[in-house]
Amino acid sequence: MSKVLKRLMGLNNLEVRVFEIVRDIDSRVEPIADKVQRDISSVNRAINTLIKVGLVSRESKCCDEKRGRYFVYSVSPKFKQVLEKRLNDFSSEMKMEISKL
Repeated sequence: MSKVLKRLMGLNNLEVRVFEIVRDIDSRVEPIADKVQRDISSVNRAINTLIKVGLVSRESKCCDEKRGRYFVYSVSPKFKQVLEKRLNDFSSEMKMEISKL
């Protein structure tokens, strides 16, 4: 799966690792950062990239009154469609390039 994500979606190693964690279990940023042994800001950037490309979604949850809100990240319900579309786009691009030869 990591080769597909890297080649089709242009993700880096951290983004792939974060996606794999979120794919296994919905999670907040802090546990993900602990698992990948990176700081929270790096994990936040990776998550924002995954959201931008359509692989991950974010849901706001409410704590008690003192703690406010937090986000839980999960695999987007449309992630397979996103991958299939990118594969189709990539295939079309390659066919066009080949036809120019």
